[in-house]
Amino acid sequence: MSCLMVERCGEILFENPDQNVKCVCMLGDVRLRGQTGVPAERRGSYPFIDFRLLNNTTHSGEIGTKKKVKRLLSFQRYFHASRLLRGIIPQAPLHLLDEDYLGQARHMLSKVGMWDFDIFLFDRLTNGNSLVTLLCHLFNTHGLIHHFKLDMVTLHRFLVMVQEDYHSQNPYHNAVHAADVTQAMHCYLKEPKLASFLTPLDIMLGLLAAAAHDVDHPGVNQPFLIKTNHHLANLYQNMSVLENHHWRSTIGMLRESRLLAHLPKEMT
Repeated sequence: MSCLMVERCGEILFENPDQNVKCVCMLGDVRLRGQTGVPAERRGSYPFIDFRLLNNTTHSGEIGTKKKVKRLLSFQRYFHASRLLRGIIPQAPLHLLDEDYLGQARHMLSKVGMWDFDIFLFDRLTNGNSLVTLLCHLFNTHGLIHHFKLDMVTLHRFLVMVQEDYHSQNPYHNAVHAADVTQAMHCYLKEPKLASFLTPLDIMLGLLAAAAHDVDHPGVNQPFLIKTNHHLANLYQNMSVLENHHWRSTIGMLRESRLLAHLPKEMT
């Protein structure tokens, strides 16, 4: 692989001998670009670093449809229809990050209690996994993992389920918005006049509620769902349609993941 310096500031172009793969490294942003014609996708309201390898000759026999192209070239689902309705459990792992990005993300987490926390930058540094990364950190910071004896694998699986159930094509009600609200909830929970009155259960419920408050949001409001005779409007009889759907979806994921199954019944 040869390296070619380009005039544009901050850009280095690498060319593969087969001329089908090109890597472009931008300052603070890394993308792998190819010539398959697959359009760039968005995660939430901010583009995520997706490290795609686009080589349409090496795997030409494997790529037959647009669906196969997406499955092959991406580490993670593109569009998030309801996991509960489709019966699909998200299994996409967290992306591996460059050490520079990991270091910057860790530095940002040291200031997670500040009201000016930049959730969009954090989402880039965590490669579009801001909600999962943030919640894992906050559960540890508040001592919830130790207090409730939570299994880390189960916790991570549940958090991925929540993050994946947000629709990435929504310009606002997406996983980045959920991470933003969760970070704000953490700031509220740390307020001196409030913190002394909170139990570990209060803190855990507050963080979970913030993280899942808009889960599986369809991107439209209740009047639209009612006027279009949407199945959710019919299911909840046109009353608090989205709110009912959000909390019931969350309860469904909690039960499915069995995150809190070991706790006493009176607590859950």
